[in-house]
Amino acid sequence: MKGVNIDDFVWVFIAGIIALLLAFLVGYFAYQPAVPQLISIENISVGTAGYTNEYEAKVYNIGDFTAGKTQTESLKYVPELRVSASLTGKETKTYTINVPDYYLSVLKSLRISFLVSDTNKYGNLVIKWNGKDVYNGRADKGEHVISIEAGYVKSLNTFEMYCESPGSLFWASTVYMIKDLRIDLEYGEVKIVPFKISEEEIERFTRGNIHFKTNEGEGRLAIKINGLPVYNKHPSAYESIDFDLFNSSLYVGNNVLSFSTSKESVYITDAVLRVYLTNGNVILKKSFSISEENFKLLNQTDYKGKIEYYVKKTIKPGTLVIKLNGKDLKAISSEGWHTLYFDAEDILPGDNELSFSGSGSWNIPEARIWIVKE
Repeated sequence: MKGVNIDDFVWVFIAGIIALLLAFLVGYFAYQPAVPQLISIENISVGTAGYTNEYEAKVYNIGDFTAGKTQTESLKYVPELRVSASLTGKETKTYTINVPDYYLSVLKSLRISFLVSDTNKYGNLVIKWNGKDVYNGRADKGEHVISIEAGYVKSLNTFEMYCESPGSLFWASTVYMIKDLRIDLEYGEVKIVPFKISEEEIERFTRGNIHFKTNEGEGRLAIKINGLPVYNKHPSAYESIDFDLFNSSLYVGNNVLSFSTSKESVYITDAVLRVYLTNGNVILKKSFSISEENFKLLNQTDYKGKIEYYVKKTIKPGTLVIKLNGKDLKAISSEGWHTLYFDAEDILPGDNELSFSGSGSWNIPEARIWIVKE
């Protein structure tokens, strides 16, 4: 055609082809399905996990005493024994006496008492405390009391009792028949009550209770467990005091309950210490399903599984355990929302199990399971 440049026509044709290609590509990619960033797998109602059902596990009958006055604690009691000696040898009674540290700090003296029920007094009766003579003489029939100063009492002590040979009466034997041998501590003016808690009992411990009676109007009474106060006031006629792991600092092994006064003494009757434990570990098991498609997503490097759970209330402190198909996910037990993550190797296509348990007790109303793109 006249006036039409053939080169212009070619360029217009090429531009049209390019425009059609661009339109096709834009349309193709515009209709590709979007990969989700967050996929909800399941919302789970959980419940109360851990130990439940409290019961009275231990009872310590403390009895009657006066806080603020000298206390007595029995270390050893032997109802009956016999010692004898002749020229050929002697019979010795030896006992190891342990004194716990919590008594040593308030110790006043140690008292040895016994009754000589029968003897021929041919030789001396000898009593040694940690290798030192505390009695050496011909003991008459009747009651005998020996006092040992606190400075001679250690954590580990040795008591020995024997008698000497009859000397010139070489054909005879010295004999002492002993009844009611007692080795007692005198300490104060704090009343000390030791009690033991095992590792398993610590895990299942819910509370302790101290119950006693007093005469109203007496002095101010302080009660401590392992040195931490659980009570400090003028007691009423009937008192019942609860304590837990937080305010008593209980630990595995020996624990110490103490009663003391600042001025006036307090006469206490029918004192009892009770320890309460839970008797069952409730393991809550919940199932959820993972589709093949979602399992494939988890096998991609930029996807993870996510578990959100809500601790509404801590009923009893302890270690919360959350497991996915038996694998411990290292849960947090404080109140509020928490997040745990899992990978493809932690689950299987199809049904999976999420369990909640622990050494404490928690109200966990809800858990959510997601797959998220990082």
